[in-house]
Parts: sequence; structure tokens; C-alpha cells
Amino acid sequence: MSLNKRDALLVLLVGVFAIFFGKKITLSRDEPASTASNNISQRRAGTETGDALYDWAQWNSFVQNNAVERGYDIIGGATIRGGRAARDIRAGEYFIRLDLDAAFSMRTIESDPVLREALGFNSQLYREVIPSAIEAQNLEYEHPWEHAVPLALLHHISLPEKSSRYWGYLEELRQTNLSAQPAFHPPEFVFEKFPELFNSEDDKANWITVDWDWQEMYTIMSRRSRRHLEINFPDLFGPHILVRGQPILSDDNQLWASQLFYSRYWGQDLDLFGDGKSSMHGAMLPIMDSLNYAFDSPVDCGVSGGPKEGGNFFSCWTKSPIQKGDAIVWKYSETTDMQTAIRSWGFYHPNMLDGRPAKPSAAIQENRETATVRKAPVLRKIDENYVETGDALYDWAAMNPFINNVNGAVTRGFNEINGQMIRGTVAARDIEAGEEYIRLELDAAISLRTIDKDPVLQNVLGTQSEYFNEILPVAYAATNMKFDDRYEYILPLAILYHASLPGRESPWWGYISEMLDADLSYHPSSLTPEDMFENFPDVFANDGIRGVWMKQDDDWVEAYYIISRRTRRFLEKNYPDIFGPQILVRGQPILSQDNQLWACQLFVTRFWGEDYDIFSNNRIANHGAMLPVMDSYNYAWDSAGGHLCGVSGERDENGNYYYRCKTSRAIKKGSPLRFQYSVDVCRSDAIRTWGFFVPEMPLCDHEHHFRSQGGDSRGKAEQK
Repeated sequence: MSLNKRDALLVLLVGVFAIFFGKKITLSRDEPASTASNNISQRRAGTETGDALYDWAQWNSFVQNNAVERGYDIIGGATIRGGRAARDIRAGEYFIRLDLDAAFSMRTIESDPVLREALGFNSQLYREVIPSAIEAQNLEYEHPWEHAVPLALLHHISLPEKSSRYWGYLEELRQTNLSAQPAFHPPEFVFEKFPELFNSEDDKANWITVDWDWQEMYTIMSRRSRRHLEINFPDLFGPHILVRGQPILSDDNQLWASQLFYSRYWGQDLDLFGDGKSSMHGAMLPIMDSLNYAFDSPVDCGVSGGPKEGGNFFSCWTKSPIQKGDAIVWKYSETTDMQTAIRSWGFYHPNMLDGRPAKPSAAIQENRETATVRKAPVLRKIDENYVETGDALYDWAAMNPFINNVNGAVTRGFNEINGQMIRGTVAARDIEAGEEYIRLELDAAISLRTIDKDPVLQNVLGTQSEYFNEILPVAYAATNMKFDDRYEYILPLAILYHASLPGRESPWWGYISEMLDADLSYHPSSLTPEDMFENFPDVFANDGIRGVWMKQDDDWVEAYYIISRRTRRFLEKNYPDIFGPQILVRGQPILSQDNQLWACQLFVTRFWGEDYDIFSNNRIANHGAMLPVMDSYNYAWDSAGGHLCGVSGERDENGNYYYRCKTSRAIKKGSPLRFQYSVDVCRSDAIRTWGFFVPEMPLCDHEHHFRSQGGDSRGKAEQK
């Protein structure tokens, strides 16, 4: 039987979004955590050699081997650790035999009462969490065991020396060199190493497409697995448990374990469900999977046996005699192609099949539209005698036909807030009670409405674009954020586009200049939960409130990662003249993760919650808009100005709705202009939006709940 390696995409690790609450397990790390780890009868079959794998096999009653010992093979000019014949082996002989319980597989998990609850077939992880996580990615397969078995592997490696029933096999795995695996390198590493397979842009693009999908899948799975298992099984998978000098479920450990599994696993297990049948659940086979491969070899390995042989087992046998001292290598599967071999092992054999598509994939054939950067419209000056002040925002506003800062009512100022002088807005003249002192036509805003009217952006980001109607909804659906406010990501991208235009080519050049100067390093999306708890100890007063924040932060970080990656991939490929990596904003590629985060922060701290006539239906819509000048105001709990700002309730002299600010009180020249906070804004919500709160704000509902309870566990917080 030939090796059944799966000709598919690279394996990833298990994950979970929703937090499920299983039994908390309390175990001492001084003793083996798994009761089944030691339930193995052992026999003494020889003296120890110092080779952990073969010494362990000699003691193990499930492994029968007196034919193979450690050897080294020359492969591709390099000396590689493998196996050699310890004696003459006859043709037709089963020279390695492993009982089914010797394999590391789902059987290992099911036979261990501790791991069975955490990772087994009937666990919440396997039945609910993994399937929901698989739905969040682009790779088309459903093999939960590929995610569960590497996690079990990490658990066994974390056990004290020789506590695991697989101790010698685990030592072999620890010494495995995975540096050649593509999963640890960018695509360029693979292209440089194998130029003969990637000599066209389409070949490279096909590899990059899979690599992007794999990296995204791995990140989602590793984050969700860590969150689920750390919370529900802390004594098995808590961050205090170290493997390879790191927390057991660190990203690096999960990647390492998945690559160990994928580069070694056998594609079949037997009698896994007590029915005597073979099933496609991968198994790792000690001794056997330490042998190397050759394209032409008499050795074959696989599931063997049956009733006549006294049961089923894994075995290796040979068609031809093997002399003592000769290398023992497996025969490659005849269906293995070069690209799959590279993904699995980091190398290939020239006699393998060529797995490259005969023609470019559908993804490569997509329409790669380009767009030409348009020239800025000619803006008239409201006051022909206006002299530029050097303040880009107000100079731009004075020239903009869509903005009316009525008789120069407002200008730059600095407001004292919490003892600090913060850039804001002050009255440049006396403003009368009831006066409408700022007016913005709808076209002054950065909104879906103005994007749909933009000759460049309408086909890229507009409400009829592929990105708006297909790419972004699918990305949102892959996250755990239960909303579809697409404008919240569209408008930040519009900001980046306008920020990329040189000089005054953007119609919003002065407004963009204002935003480029913004310092958002204090924003929660740039900080860890621990930073926030330290900065606001009075708000995050107990475990319950902290638990709610940590869950929300986890969800947000993952959603941002998914959306930003899919956005960059789509826009760079289809609109390289607008969003290609050669276009820089803030000294970085326009769609770098840092730039996308910065633009999202700008949007969330400034946007106005309403826009008008987006879909030409003469209705107000809850699609955010960014309002120049008006959004430069600071806030106060009790605004002395009584400002009323937003979409006007009436039409202007031309019959159009507009944005405006008016005041119910007279304002003296030089007085700070501030918006009043909404009475609905609570403390932790304000912190999440702006990075600060004012003491007058009420507690949020979950803050009320957990303070009234006198504190509670993180688990109950997340369950709420």
C-alpha cells in the first residue's frame, strides 16, 4: 500500500471564536496530566543506545522492530537523518510492525480521558468550534482532526520527561529541522529556492494566492484555539505551561506542531470507531515516519493485517531483499506533485507530477482594472481677499465651494482638557444665539455619497463595486463581528487614497493634512488590554469587566486582521495604480496593516453617524460621514455653546439638504467650541471609541452588572 499523502493545501491549526465553557480541569504539573499517558506495558528488548526514538521503541510493547536502526542518507547533496537495516531483511517480510495504539492520532486523544474532553470527537472544540472556524476561511476542506492532533502533540511534549507514552518519539520530533518548510518563509523564499518551478508571473501568483489563504487560516485558527483552550482547559493549555521555551499555544508552537504533523502524517487510520474499517483520519507512525523517501524503492508501508494475522496493524514490508547497513527509504506516492511536495516537505523530486495549472487560475484571469488619478477640481475662493494663514484645514475651507465658514466664524484654537492643551476650535468672532455659523454642502463630506460621485473611486469602492458588494461582505461574514457596516471600512480606504495624492490634487487636501498630523498612539486599538487596564484602573475594576473588554478586543483584532488582509489582496491585484505597494502613505505602502489601522482609527474617532441621499432616495441613512471643520471640535460633558450640528432639517435656498452647526446661546470671540457628549455614551464605550472618558459618563450595562456582583470571573463575563 502506498503512502496516502493528501494532495491539498497546507494544514492549519484548530481555532474557535465563540467561548464555550467546559469543565475546568485541575491537575498538578508535577504529575502526568493525562492518566492515559502511562497506561502502556513496556518490555526490555535490548540495551539503551542513547538514541531516544529507538530506545523507546525497544521498551514499547506496541512497537515491533529489530530490523531498523538509525542511519543517515545523502539527499540532494545533504546528509539527512533516516533509517538503515540493522540486519538482512527478506523479500516480503514485515520488518516493522506497529499496533494501532502505537500511532499518534485521534485514537490517542480518544483513549485519554483528559484530552478526550478537550479535543475529542464529542468535544465542543471538535463538533462546534472547529467547523465554525473552518467556515471563516477560503480553503475548501473539512478535516477537524488536522487541527486537533497537533494540539494533542503539544500537550504530550509539555509533560515531564518520560511521562508521555510517546516520550522517545517526542524527542525525535523535537530534533526535527523544519527550517525548509515554506510555512516559515514568505513566497519570495520559495521562488528563489525553486526558480525552475516559478518562472512565470502566473506560477508565482497561484502560489501567493494559496499562501495568503494559508496564512489567514493559520492566524484565525491559532488565535481561536488559544482563546478557547486557555480559558476552558488552563491546566492543560494555560500560558504558564511552556513548550520549546514559549507558552504552549504560542503562534510559533502551533505552527511548528502543525508542520510536524503535516510533514509526517499517514492518511489512514483503522478501526477508529470500533467498526474494523479504515478511515481517512491521519495518523503519525513512530519509526516508520522517520524514514526518508525515494522515487524508486521496494519498501511500502501502510495499514496491514486482518483476522488471519491476529488483528490489524501498521507495517513496512519490502518487495526485494535489503542488506544489513543499506538505507531504508519509502517510495513516493505516484500521485504526489511537485508543488504539494514543496508545501509538505520543502523539497521535491524531478520525477514527480507537475502540479501547476495548465492555464492561469480564475483568480489570475480577473479583470485587473487600473484607474488614472484625476486632477483636483478648480475651487473658488469664497473671499477673493483671503490671505492664506498656513493652517491647511482653514485655508482649504476658505477656498472650498462646498464649505461656508460663515463670515469666518471659527478658527484654530487650543482647549484645555484634563490639564492638557488640545488642538481644537474657537470662535473667531462673536456668534449670535440661534445663528447658523457653519454650513457644509453634502459634497463637502467624505462619505459613500461622495465616493459614488468620484470618477476614480466609484468603480473601486463605491456602492456598485465588486469590493463593496462581494469582497467586503464575505470578509465581514468570516469574522465574529455581528454587523455589516461596510462604510466603516470603505471611508478609511478613501482617506488613504486621498492621502496618497501629491500636493493639492485631492479635493480634500486641507482636511487630509489635518488628519495626517493626528496622534492616535493612545487609541485602544494600538494598545493591549493590559495597557488599558493599567491606564483606566477605576473603569476596569474587576475580572468581569476586564473579561468583557478582552473578548471584544479579541474579536476586533481578528476582524481587523481578516478584513485588512483581504482588502489589501483584492485592491493591490485589481487596482495597482491606486492601491499598489509602490504607492506610499506615511512612508509605508498605502495598504500596509499600520496604515489601514491608522485610517480606521481616524474614522472611528471622527465620523458623524448620519449621511443623506446616499442612494438617491431623499432619506437620511445611518452611514457615517466625515465632516471637515465640524469634526475638529473637542467635546465637553456640558457644552456652554449649546451647539446643534448635523444634517439640517430643512433645505437650503437651492432645495438641497446640508450639514450645519448652529448654537442656542451667544458665543464670545475666542471661546472654545465643543460638542456635548451624548447622554447615551457610557464609560468603556467612550474609551473604545476615543481612548478616554469623562467622570460624568454613566457606567455601561456590563459595568453595572459586574460592579453590582462585586466582581466575577472572566468566564462568566464572556458568557454574558
